[in-house]
Amino acid sequence: MQPMGPWQQRVQSLFNLERGHAIVLCAALFAAIAVADAVTPPALNLTFAYIFVILLACWNIGTIAALAYVGLAFAVQVYALWNLKSPAITPIYWWIIVGNRLFTFLLVVVLTAPLRSLYRHQQASARLDSLTGAVNRSHFLEVLAVEIARSRRAQQPFTVAYLDCDDFKRVNDTRGHGEGDVLLRTAVETLRQNLRVIDTVARVGGDEFVVLLPSTSSEEAALTMERLRADLNRVMSANQWAVSFSIGMGTFEGGERSPDDVIARCDALMYRAKGESKNSVVCEVFRSA
Repeated sequence: MQPMGPWQQRVQSLFNLERGHAIVLCAALFAAIAVADAVTPPALNLTFAYIFVILLACWNIGTIAALAYVGLAFAVQVYALWNLKSPAITPIYWWIIVGNRLFTFLLVVVLTAPLRSLYRHQQASARLDSLTGAVNRSHFLEVLAVEIARSRRAQQPFTVAYLDCDDFKRVNDTRGHGEGDVLLRTAVETLRQNLRVIDTVARVGGDEFVVLLPSTSSEEAALTMERLRADLNRVMSANQWAVSFSIGMGTFEGGERSPDDVIARCDALMYRAKGESKNSVVCEVFRSA
């Protein structure tokens, strides 16, 4: 795939605006177009300009905003076209012209809204593990990179826990892969029930999960992980799944580090837990040099 050129990048950026920026841009563009439409001769057709604003609003803000611009654009167009009446243009033809403009504006919304919805759905799906609904590895690394930068600016610690399901293969071998899939989905649901809204759960391997706890000290994280491990064991036992969880938990304070380095350190801690006794939590604090 060829890299995008400068103009392609600029066009793409217009359709990936933050909501606040999109509201300001659409309002400014519409105001400029409306003024131009009001002061220029009626024969000058600015429909294409209104379409651009409606398209931007529909994609970046939403359908309701786009319909609001449709109403505004139609009102301005009626005002601008009022002087177009002449003996050569009967009222019926004038209304056909005006109605055609309105139909065009509405058609843009009707065609754009489902495409926007499909695009957003595909974006969300690309970030999730299809089996469990947890975040996938690639998106977790993006979230972790943001948290590393935020933690460094705010001078607050964050914690990452790496979880491995002990003896998961035995469940697949004795009770089938379908039962193993149910186990994984149940594990993710249990993790979410024990965590905050701001925490992130990711599936990074067949039976391996990573949890990000922003703004969390080692003491707070240790309590959370022990509670979480106990609840996981309770749920697994209730479903007669003979598994447990080994957890490697690292708390990071200051310093420059990459998401891959954070994951690797917590992965190593998980293997320590697995090698020592399984069904345990191994913790370590990583401070900047």
